Amino acid sequence: MAEGRLPKWIAHTVVQHRVAVIAVALAVAALFAAQIPNIEANFSPQSLFATEDEQQRNSDAFREAFGSTESVLLVLLESDDILSTERLQYLHDIAIEFGDAPWLRRVESITVSGFPRADGDGVIDVNPPVRGDEVEDSEAENLREALATSQFVEGVLISESHRLAVVAFFLENEYTEIAELRPVVRSVQAWLAAHPPPAGDRVEIGGIPFIRTWVVDQLRRDQTTLVPLSLLLSALFLFVCFRWLPGTLVPTTAVLISVVVSVGLMVLVGETVNIINQMLPILILIIGVSDSIHLVNRYGEELRDTDDRRLAAKRTVSTIAAACFLTSFTTAVGFASLIVARTTVLQRFGVATAAAMLIAYVVTITVVPAALSLFRAPEHRAFVQHDGVLERATVATVNIVLRHPWPVITIAVLTLVGAVFVSTKIVVDATLLEIMKPGDPTTETMHLIEEELNGIIPVEVSLISDTEGRFDDPAILNAVDELARWADEQPGVLHTSTYGDYLHEALVAYTGDPERRAQPFRSRAQVAQLYSLIEGARPDPTAAWVSFDRRRLRLNVQLADIGGRTSLALCNELLKRADELFAEFDDITYHLSGDGYSGARGVDLIMRDMLSSLGLAFVVIFIIMTLLFRSVRMGILSVPPNVIPLILTLAYMAARGIYLNSTSAIIFSVSLGLAVDDTIHVLARFREELAAGRSTDDAIRRTARGTGRAILVTSIMFVGGMVLLLWSSFQPIRLFAELVCVTLVGCYIGDLIVLPALLKVGWKGST
Repeated sequence: MAEGRLPKWIAHTVVQHRVAVIAVALAVAALFAAQIPNIEANFSPQSLFATEDEQQRNSDAFREAFGSTESVLLVLLESDDILSTERLQYLHDIAIEFGDAPWLRRVESITVSGFPRADGDGVIDVNPPVRGDEVEDSEAENLREALATSQFVEGVLISESHRLAVVAFFLENEYTEIAELRPVVRSVQAWLAAHPPPAGDRVEIGGIPFIRTWVVDQLRRDQTTLVPLSLLLSALFLFVCFRWLPGTLVPTTAVLISVVVSVGLMVLVGETVNIINQMLPILILIIGVSDSIHLVNRYGEELRDTDDRRLAAKRTVSTIAAACFLTSFTTAVGFASLIVARTTVLQRFGVATAAAMLIAYVVTITVVPAALSLFRAPEHRAFVQHDGVLERATVATVNIVLRHPWPVITIAVLTLVGAVFVSTKIVVDATLLEIMKPGDPTTETMHLIEEELNGIIPVEVSLISDTEGRFDDPAILNAVDELARWADEQPGVLHTSTYGDYLHEALVAYTGDPERRAQPFRSRAQVAQLYSLIEGARPDPTAAWVSFDRRRLRLNVQLADIGGRTSLALCNELLKRADELFAEFDDITYHLSGDGYSGARGVDLIMRDMLSSLGLAFVVIFIIMTLLFRSVRMGILSVPPNVIPLILTLAYMAARGIYLNSTSAIIFSVSLGLAVDDTIHVLARFREELAAGRSTDDAIRRTARGTGRAILVTSIMFVGGMVLLLWSSFQPIRLFAELVCVTLVGCYIGDLIVLPALLKVGWKGST
């Protein structure tokens, strides 16, 4: 495999035209780098679905009828005297300041939102409590009296304790992308900064648009500060291992070029950053630099036999190009297997990452040897020594394994069995707060909204009929109210709202009897009469709950941050209960939407797709390795080292209580990529040593001395680099860094302890 004509041609071409190769690589990187500032981000739940998915169509239809109930930006005022005229004026100023903003669909607060309340002489007032720009003392007093008897806005616009009030900006439907959300959030933040609340009060901003903007800002911070610092620390470890500056700078430069070209290509094809592919730069860093280190290490070995740098570089490429291609190709195949996923976001992630792996290979196999051959090798270069510290440690470990192969295999099997058992305890789930650092102000605001108000995670039940006026039927309204009461009793549900709530509140205001809230509707005439009490308000406050032609109706269920798994189970039970309540209404259809359902369902689909594609990747990679090594035995022996890192990482997650979700599951693609890379390099070098006439034991030892050293250097480098990412303010990044370190330990155990034992007992000719 290593002696083929193509590797020799590549070696000759790259080294012969080394300056041109480097110039072209830098020029291409500069062109793609110019595209990176144009990259956009999309962290909406809708990005999880394929365009033809029924859930996407349902969500679009709901937003068209009632607006986006997840795109709500919240401004919260916390005060000991929230209903004083001064505080009400501050809330009112916030509400009217952005009244004409192009991004605003509607605004709600206790000063501008109409709700049914008695106005004397049997008249029901549903107009906003404050009519002008100034809050009059009489208006403030009337509002206080109304809130003392009305429950309609408590938990929604003001807390039951009357210590927290909210201004809710409902954004226009098209404001879902970060490019549109960020200016909206910034404009509100700027106004609040210029207009502080009354002394002693606290004002905060929250809501899903703010959370999405915050997430992207944190990612950019990490990718512009922590990721480069991580790479710098990794380069420092590289220098300590090789003690040769070019051996440090060249691999670092190569991986940076790969990242720039890959991300720039994403921009050119119109790909946006989402919760899945935001890991791509780190993936390239982790997986892409591995081959560079193997090249540098092999280049040092070749310099032991010759002082001709060009010849050493040619020999390096000739002997390792095929192995590097195999590692890149199999890793790319692993990610490309996501093309069978049902979710578009995973399909695109698979294609983008597969392309990035191949780009990294082209950059590595051309730039690294070309650049290395330009520099004079130092007289005292650690990576040329036959018995460096890392080599001695690696060979000593392998010698122990060769003397006791069966005990090593037995311990490995028992460890894997135990790890599999622990892995069964892992929880598949995702929550909104898990992305935030405990104690972060954004986290505290989220807790405040859940404790005092109705949270920010909606599930919407949308009911549809072809018959005009269908949802004036009291039987249907009573069934909807019954569904709302059932939902209210479920754990994790903070609040429910229906069109019937508005009518009941009008009845209470009209009669002065609070017990009328729980009474069912009796007739169409009663429903029509109740609506007549409130229909004069402009804008119509019921438009957010029922369409003008009465063909569409919504039930809002607000959830706490109970996790995708629990949310999805609750939604499924909600649908079952709806089936029972609406069974007699044959002409009514209903479906769920909203962030609580869409996000949970999307994460569930992603997890199923990712795990199934991982199984497919294993099969495909096994077949490829068997064919390319031309040995079924080699293919079989390659399986355990690739499984060990995945199982150990999964067991670690279960023991640590880390949820398996769409972001943490990416670690298994990384585990597979790292394990396959290391396994291929070990087996390729093992085959090369056997071809040179060496015994199995000697071949294993020489493989450990050369390739094993490179694997150890790679592991040390990445562990050092990942340590910095543990200080990220973005929880998934911290967990990812932690799990990468665990994976690297698994790769070391699999490829430098278990695999040599398997080769010792499983390869013919062992001595």
